Amino acid sequence: MSESDFSLMHTSIIDLFDQTCEDYIFQLERGEEEDKLHYQCYVRLIDKLRSRTLAVDWNCHFPGNTCSPASKKGNLALKNYVMKPETRVAGPWGKRPIYTGHDLNCMKNPNPFQQQVLDILATTPNDRTIHYLHEPSGGCGKSKLVKFLCYNNKAKRIPMGNAVQLKTFICQVGAASAYLIDIPRTTGAIEQLADLYSAIEEVKNGFVQSAMYGKVHQLYMEPPHIL
Repeated sequence: MSESDFSLMHTSIIDLFDQTCEDYIFQLERGEEEDKLHYQCYVRLIDKLRSRTLAVDWNCHFPGNTCSPASKKGNLALKNYVMKPETRVAGPWGKRPIYTGHDLNCMKNPNPFQQQVLDILATTPNDRTIHYLHEPSGGCGKSKLVKFLCYNNKAKRIPMGNAVQLKTFICQVGAASAYLIDIPRTTGAIEQLADLYSAIEEVKNGFVQSAMYGKVHQLYMEPPHIL
C-alpha cells in the first residue's frame, strides 16, 4: 500500500479506537530495516481481551496485525516509543490531543536574542554569574524560546512567586543545568525583591533549602545557569 492509501485509513482507525479504547496512541511509520509502511499503536481497551483474541477480532481492520500485552510499569515508555519521530510518516493521533512541538519549528532559525540565550546555555555555568535579560518592549521571541528550552529539557521554568515558593518549587522539580525565572516589572516591596534575589543566589550556589508549611526541603546540585 502507498502512503496515500494509508491516509484513507486514519479516520477509520480513530473511529474504531474511540469506540473500543479508553486510551490510545498511534502513528504511521516506515520501518527502518524493511522500509515498509505500517501502523504502530498503543491501546488500552474498555473491555479487556487477551492479545491473541484482540488480534483475531481486529484482523479485518488490520490484516496480519501483531498484538502484545503492555506492561503497566512501562506505559509512558511505550507511548513514547509509539510516537518516536525517527520513523514517523504521519501522526501521531491519540484519544487526547498530542503535543509534538510543531509550533517550535521556528527555533530552527533563532533570532539574535534567542541565539544569545542558546549560546549562554551551551557554555559551562560558573558559580557566580546570573544572567539578567531585560525586555522593555516585548516581541523578541522570549515565550517561544522558553517553551522550546523546557520542551527539550534544556532548562526548567520557575513560576513567579515569593522567595519561599521559589525555593520550594525548585526543591520539588529537582536539579537542572539551567533555570528560567521571569521577574515581572511589579514585583512588590523592596524587601520582597531583596528576599527574591537572595533565593536566586541560593539556587546559583547549588544548595537550596526551604521550610514551607513546616516541612524542610533541601537540594544539592552543581551551580546551574540562571536567566
